[in-house]
Amino acid sequence: MAKWTLRGKAMTMVFIEDNWFSSISLGTEYRFSKRFSVVLDAVHYSQKDEEEVHNNPDDYEDYDEYALRDQRNYLAFEFKYHYLRFKETNTSLYVNLYSKTGEHKIRKEAAYPIQPNERFFLNGNFADAGLSFGININATENFGIDINLGICERFERSSYWKSDDNHHYTYFPKQYSQKLLPNIRVNFYWTFNSLFTYYTPVRE
Repeated sequence: MAKWTLRGKAMTMVFIEDNWFSSISLGTEYRFSKRFSVVLDAVHYSQKDEEEVHNNPDDYEDYDEYALRDQRNYLAFEFKYHYLRFKETNTSLYVNLYSKTGEHKIRKEAAYPIQPNERFFLNGNFADAGLSFGININATENFGIDINLGICERFERSSYWKSDDNHHYTYFPKQYSQKLLPNIRVNFYWTFNSLFTYYTPVRE
């Protein structure tokens, strides 16, 4: 029987002090056979770096914080092959091919201190293509978490300003870049069947 899940998350975490990231996503997964499924997610990702700007050099406590925000809004597509299931722990392993396509923006607050070789006021579009391995962990018959880790090739075209070592700013229009990147995705899900009733996973 065909099955589908509602997927998503809303999370914020700190890398280190004054470096944050947040991710919000909403999507669905349609499992059309025992081994295969497809996923479509809409995702907003934002990374914020804060820097202190001191107002009075004689008073270390007199400062304000300003932020640089690196944001991506994109659609993510996955084609999954579920190759192994552990009925004792109600988990399963899969491999997937995936792609992302969307927009990339970098914005700074007015007094944020730009560092040498840092990009800002960036506007661009990007596309990723990659491979990852993942695990589905069912906490209940319907609720679970989906985690995958992989690698992708990113293709991006963007225009931006950039600082040099002497803090001179140069505008770079329509720059093309291509690079290999790691990728990790986390989503929570609730499983239904095609008749919109609760689905109980088959214990294989």
